[in-house]
Amino acid sequence: MRALVVDDNDQIVDVLSFLLESNNVDFETVNNGKEALNRLYDEAKENFDIIFLDLAMPEMSGFEVVEQLYAKDKIKDKKVVVITALELPPEDEKNLLEKGVSRVLKKPILVEDVEKLLMT
Repeated sequence: MRALVVDDNDQIVDVLSFLLESNNVDFETVNNGKEALNRLYDEAKENFDIIFLDLAMPEMSGFEVVEQLYAKDKIKDKKVVVITALELPPEDEKNLLEKGVSRVLKKPILVEDVEKLLMT
């Protein structure tokens, strides 16, 4: 399994990195949406099975990343897990799920939630 962690918060990146390493998952990290899309659209690189995506980031938000992936029909073959500290209105969460997001996790993230996602 390969994972991409997209978050500008070093603490979240460290926690996810530890959890992924502990579960023998190969992963990369980037700290904004533009870098994420560059990695996801790079056909020369291996594909990612799961993407952990923050919503509030500089340069390009997680909302914009989801919109781009959805518009280019690149989200349906990926497990995209949104991680956010934002209080999402129900319609925003519903919109993310309708566009292909697999799960929305509230920060602080729980170890059990991440491990469950890696098992499925």
